[in-house]
Amino acid sequence: MNVTARDVGYKWILLDADGVLQSAEQPFVAALRRVAGGAADAWLADTFRVDGPVITGKQEVLPVLAEFLQAVGAEADPREVYTRLWEGIHLHQDVLELVANWRGAGRRVALTTNQDPGRARFMRTRLRLDERFDRSFYSCDLGVAKPSVRFFDRVLSELQAQPGEAVFIDDSDANVSAARSLGIDAHRWQYGDSLRTLAECIGPTPENPRATSLD
Repeated sequence: MNVTARDVGYKWILLDADGVLQSAEQPFVAALRRVAGGAADAWLADTFRVDGPVITGKQEVLPVLAEFLQAVGAEADPREVYTRLWEGIHLHQDVLELVANWRGAGRRVALTTNQDPGRARFMRTRLRLDERFDRSFYSCDLGVAKPSVRFFDRVLSELQAQPGEAVFIDDSDANVSAARSLGIDAHRWQYGDSLRTLAECIGPTPENPRATSLD
């Protein structure tokens, strides 16, 4: 009988943040449209492109946002807009309870997320998310973002893990496909899907091969 990493327990569980562990407190794009009008869509697409300076940590969002709001004639205060939208984060406590259960059973869990520098700082210092994981990886720190395979290469190198020793959960098809191309067992899951499905994607703990974290 062939024994897989899933059978004995993955060495690392890699979890995305937005769409999995957390969500915006209000519809993000719609909220920015109300402030800046129809130009918001194009600005977001350009500013937050995965190979751009914001997501790869070379540029802060706030001064870019301030310049954009001034250019479109919006009267809103950039700091207030940033605080309300970028820092308006709702944590999914039921998913975080699963993370705590996995770690309590001896599993190692890493946060793997695309974030701009300011939002990453907020997640670390105000939400204290890093304390809930064994390791945390933000694109703005790594200098590369998902779905680039270089993001996953950097994470695996830091964890001293082989692709087959990790399972990855993300709500983006592109990110899941990139992880799979390296040999990582990757699954698309987004908040609102069944928690049992999420637990089954991760697999049983090595100590109790018949049980999931929801049993």
